[in-house]
Amino acid sequence: MLYISRIIDTQVQNVSSDTYCNYAIVDTDDGVEEVVDWNTLCYICSDLFMSIEGVTVDGIDGIVYIDFVKPVQEPGVSTDLQTKTQMLKRVTVTTYKSYITSIRCNFFDVTTPVSLRLSDFGKICADRLFYFRGAKIEHPITIILDDNVSFGPCSFKTFEPLMTSDLAVSFDIREITRDSVAEIIYKFVRENDLYDGHPLETVVIDREDRLWYMSQRIFD
Repeated sequence: MLYISRIIDTQVQNVSSDTYCNYAIVDTDDGVEEVVDWNTLCYICSDLFMSIEGVTVDGIDGIVYIDFVKPVQEPGVSTDLQTKTQMLKRVTVTTYKSYITSIRCNFFDVTTPVSLRLSDFGKICADRLFYFRGAKIEHPITIILDDNVSFGPCSFKTFEPLMTSDLAVSFDIREITRDSVAEIIYKFVRENDLYDGHPLETVVIDREDRLWYMSQRIFD
């Protein structure tokens, strides 16, 4: 079986198109992960008609095209925490080895506040983690970040805009000790306008001194 293990963004600027990503494919026969670009993925699925778990295809007039791509959980490897998070919090977190590969939920199903400490799930945040659905958001997802998990500028990018009239996600970064790492989150929030209509301190939960410093340095 072939499956999508993770998505790799190829550029730092805020582009949502899936053509700006590479895709890691694992063959369960040998466990080898191979990274391909968008055109190669289209060739595999549309021309060779090969099935890949995590790739949804559709067809018009006999022409097969890729409709959607998302990482899937590494087969046979799932923790009790992942199961509990899915059952009790209605949020699905997928992983591949030490990577956190996706965070998915339908906001209609999230009826109570949800916090996720990502270091409990893995050591490295892959790119394009968020897959959120639902227009009405009763409770935002709070992502807790600390020094035990690494992430980059593309980790929390999405294929759909996160900016809504309701606050979709907030970041608790009080346990990040390095300001240069915390700055990644502030810049992500600014570039994606997540704070638009919301006080910055509700989007980024941080130490008061660093919140003030970053707000002056990045947002003014």
